[in-house]
Amino acid sequence: MKPAINYLAAFVAAIIQFAIGVLWYSPVLFVTQWLKDTGLAADMAQQITRTQLATVYGGSLVAFFVCYCVMAQFAHYVNAKNAKEGAQLSLWLWLGFTATTLLVNINYQMKPLSLFLIDASYWLISMIIGGMIIATWKKKTA
Repeated sequence: MKPAINYLAAFVAAIIQFAIGVLWYSPVLFVTQWLKDTGLAADMAQQITRTQLATVYGGSLVAFFVCYCVMAQFAHYVNAKNAKEGAQLSLWLWLGFTATTLLVNINYQMKPLSLFLIDASYWLISMIIGGMIIATWKKKTA
């Protein structure tokens, strides 16, 4: 089976998820609670080198892109062809894979439920928007 991936749509969805994360994990929204829940100190951010930051940000973008490439395959399998169907697909993928994985990790790390709520809701919103993009920009296949 040939991949049914619109790489531009996957890239745009990844960039949008990155932008949402910049806002989500900022002082405007949840960074204070997130730092408290993770046990990280705010001054640790000043100790991060440019190389480490590039690795974190670059790795995140690559991971987001891969996520949306895989989502494009699922969109093809279920024939999601509009924003509503893309959002529904994203909700199921988030519930089945993302939320469950985050919950297990947070539970084993003995972190508070509020950390799960911050991280999981970020992924839910990002994936729904990304899924809407993927479904509406779906690559036409023969």
